[in-house]
Amino acid sequence: MATFRVLVICTANHCRSPIGEQLLAHDARQRFGDRNGWLIESAGTNIPGRWPLHPYAATVLGERLPAVAEHESIQMSPALIRRADLDLPRNNPSIVGKIIGIFGGFFPARQAAGQTPAMALRKA
Repeated sequence: MATFRVLVICTANHCRSPIGEQLLAHDARQRFGDRNGWLIESAGTNIPGRWPLHPYAATVLGERLPAVAEHESIQMSPALIRRADLDLPRNNPSIVGKIIGIFGGFFPARQAAGQTPAMALRKA
């Protein structure tokens, strides 16, 4: 099975992007099963250090998921962006600017060729 990689990006990778990562991973498991071909990751453009999930984010996730996964913030890198099939940045000029700086352009939906879980999702 091919892997479809999604990278959720925010500034500190402490609240917003980990919430998006965990909710999207949960939805992919619910829709496609545990071995679903989706790899969901998150990263921050300017993390001040390796932080755990913010307590408020943990509360939000705890209200929506059966279990909240452990999290430690990760710095966004060119390698993380290059291996992602879909980049989901917050609508924030500083984040978009960093992606443009890496690639010389902004590609919000670089999908792998052929049948991917995202294509299957559109058909559902």
